Amino acid sequence: KPLDDEFGFTLDVCSTHENAKCSNHFTLAEDGLKQPWSGVAWMNPPYGAQLARWVKKCHDEAKRGVLVVGLIPVRSNTSYWHD
Repeated sequence: KPLDDEFGFTLDVCSTHENAKCSNHFTLAEDGLKQPWSGVAWMNPPYGAQLARWVKKCHDEAKRGVLVVGLIPVRSNTSYWHD
């Protein structure tokens, strides 16, 4: 809630219907990695093998002007962290 108060999220890019932080959200079925993002996005991705893909998508969408706030683990020994 404090982060939403600060940023005003308009899109939850990786959620379920039950845990979505926004009424506008992508579930596994919609696959947020394949969708264009807009507005102010909240990203709490799965922390498995696809995490690097989510970080890259976050970077790409931010370059398009989308504000993305992501909750990801600090893994400074991984290549995606340095890229």
